[in-house]
Amino acid sequence: MKTNLFIARTPLQLFNCIEAKKRFHKGEQNILFYQYQRLVDKNQMESLIEVDEWNSIIVYPLNWQRRIFFYFYIRMIKNRYKNKIERCYIGVFNSIINVLINTIYPKKIVILDDGTKTLGIAKNMETQKINSRNSLFKTIRNRFFNTNRDYLYRASFFSIYPLDEYNINNEVVLNDYRVFKESLSNIPVADRIYFIGTNLNEKILKSDEVFEANLQKVIAFYKNKKMIYILHRYENIEYIANLAKKYKFDYVKFDNILEVEIAKAGFLPTEFATFGSSAIETLPLLYPNSEYRVFYLESKDILEHKQQVMEELYNSFERKGYEVIRSKML
Repeated sequence: MKTNLFIARTPLQLFNCIEAKKRFHKGEQNILFYQYQRLVDKNQMESLIEVDEWNSIIVYPLNWQRRIFFYFYIRMIKNRYKNKIERCYIGVFNSIINVLINTIYPKKIVILDDGTKTLGIAKNMETQKINSRNSLFKTIRNRFFNTNRDYLYRASFFSIYPLDEYNINNEVVLNDYRVFKESLSNIPVADRIYFIGTNLNEKILKSDEVFEANLQKVIAFYKNKKMIYILHRYENIEYIANLAKKYKFDYVKFDNILEVEIAKAGFLPTEFATFGSSAIETLPLLYPNSEYRVFYLESKDILEHKQQVMEELYNSFERKGYEVIRSKML
């Protein structure tokens, strides 16, 4: 019997692991290896896991001991599965995953989506920059522990993105979520807006004040509609709750990923909107009866090292036909 290894670091990666397992590997031996650093990630991933659907589940918390002494912690896994893995599925990667893949020698490696990070991986492949940012320390570590990422060049993709714009030789199998969609019944549409939160304050925007000013514009845009703010799992619920009270909108923080929770809610919103959540890429595949809109963040409001990334993201949204609302339109 074929044995496959599925490696997940985030809830969305795990969601895509499950889709791949059910689509391609029924009746085979399937092993799940998942990492987490924050408790919210662990809780969301546990909500997705049906234990009896996996032959083995390996949980790897990313605490300081397992980060520093990772080589020793994963030795047992390496010894057990070396040369025995038919397919290995990964999302984003880190030193632990690199060592694991470089020592178990899977016959085939498949890269799963983790939002728009797939595009960054493809771009680095095209420009031969998979290992280009290595510091002296990382170069030395690569030699001792075999943490290099050259295996990505021979990997294939299981992705919602066709990756046609990149000059790469990797096989791309499109993920249309056909298995998950089979579980969806006809869901009615309710007259409300789901505004999808992102981890902006921690990663993208210059300050909380900038976030609030931009959110005010969104609230004004939807002044005659019921808007529900869907928190990103890393967002501060107390901060959003205070804004909700101040500007009179509803909010919710889901226990599971948005793609799954919408089906559980029993209705679809008339519209999904966001400042830049990558969920806006996957949701139309699952729920095509809703409309989708993106609100543009000005470069002056964004941290300098993130400005180009966000601009490329908005350009991508526009190329795909999403309505991108810029300041002059508000």
